[in-house]
Amino acid sequence: MPYVEMTAADLPRFKVCRIVLNPDSYNHRLVPDRLVYATQEGDHVHGATRDGRFTLPATAPVLIDPES
Repeated sequence: MPYVEMTAADLPRFKVCRIVLNPDSYNHRLVPDRLVYATQEGDHVHGATRDGRFTLPATAPVLIDPES
């Protein structure tokens, strides 16, 4: 399934799926990140991928492959 653009606030609903945290730098030839966890606190989403931790504004655009 292709990636779907959502906001970072949607990330807590998903686990272990493929994500792109910065859609502007997306390159389909690179291995995508896999979401380990995400939680929203106020206006920010904190979480981790297999490559490290992240903090994003809840309104930031992200790409999610919900079927992966």
